[in-house]
Amino acid sequence: MPLRGRVGPARGAVLTGHRRTGRRRRLLACIFSYGGALGVFAIIVSLVARTKLQPPGYEPQHLEPTIAFFMSGSGLVAGGLVAWTLTAWLVQRAEHPQHPLAWPAVGLGYAIMVPFLTGALAPVSLVFLNTTVGITDTPAVVTSLADSVFRAPRIAFEYGALSLGPTAMAAVMFVIGAWVIDRANSHPSITVSRYGAFGVTAALSVAVVGFVSLAPAATIYRLG
Repeated sequence: MPLRGRVGPARGAVLTGHRRTGRRRRLLACIFSYGGALGVFAIIVSLVARTKLQPPGYEPQHLEPTIAFFMSGSGLVAGGLVAWTLTAWLVQRAEHPQHPLAWPAVGLGYAIMVPFLTGALAPVSLVFLNTTVGITDTPAVVTSLADSVFRAPRIAFEYGALSLGPTAMAAVMFVIGAWVIDRANSHPSITVSRYGAFGVTAALSVAVVGFVSLAPAATIYRLG
């Protein structure tokens, strides 16, 4: 009987620890996904706003699908990594909603860091883009990737300076969306916490990426 009494609470404690760990991991996964979607938003807006207007209409145009796909990869990785890293550093437990200043703090770091990391990754995206369209031969990919490493610092500062505005806008959306995701994830109901956080993340991410994909080019141009 005494042994049985000790095992019961220990088992319950393990389950509680698993739930806490699961909520934190779920929160980090959702924040990575949403941060990545906003990184896509920021780079697409920046590129559309800085594409040279062509005659005869001199009106903004959407990026070619291939260009948009490969270049958005750098925004996806940069946005996801920055959001995940800052959240993992700041958030230790996720069974309760975070402090009201937690997400603005992450959003500020997001606004500062994502433009430069996106710029640093952009040369790699260009290598795969050029390989896909036939500008770079497949055997030269390794050499081109090595060259992109040396060009990364310069492109990081050039792109970072030009994309601060769109990324700041993405950071504001991040703060709002992360707050909602956090509330869903920390809900007392396990079902709401488990599925609500993923559902909110999916809805927000699809909305953000869908907007830069389907909205009129003139609207996206004005955002940049």
